[in-house]
Amino acid sequence: MQRATVRIVLDDKGYALALQPPTPETGPLHPAARVALERAEMTAGTPSVRVVRCTIAEGRALLDYFGRLCDHLTSARADDAAVCARARDIIRRALVTAGA
Repeated sequence: MQRATVRIVLDDKGYALALQPPTPETGPLHPAARVALERAEMTAGTPSVRVVRCTIAEGRALLDYFGRLCDHLTSARADDAAVCARARDIIRRALVTAGA
C-alpha cells in the first residue's frame, strides 16, 4: 500500500515562521515535520514559495504546530499572526485535498 502524499505550498514568510526556534508557549515542531520543511522545493517565481511534500502524519504535525503558533501570536497581537493563520489554513486545505 502506497503512502498518501500531501502537497503544501507555503510562502516564504510562513515557511520561515515554522523554522524559528521553539518557544515555551508553542513547543517544538515535530522532527519529521521539520525534515519535510527542510526538504521543501523553492520556486523561482515572485514571490517565491516553498512546495512541501510530506506524509499525512507530517502534515498533521505541521497543522498542530501552526495552530499552537497562531494561538500564541494572536494572543500576543504579533504582526505575524495573519501570516501564520494563512499558512495554517493552507495546510488544512492541503490535508483535506489529500483525503486526510
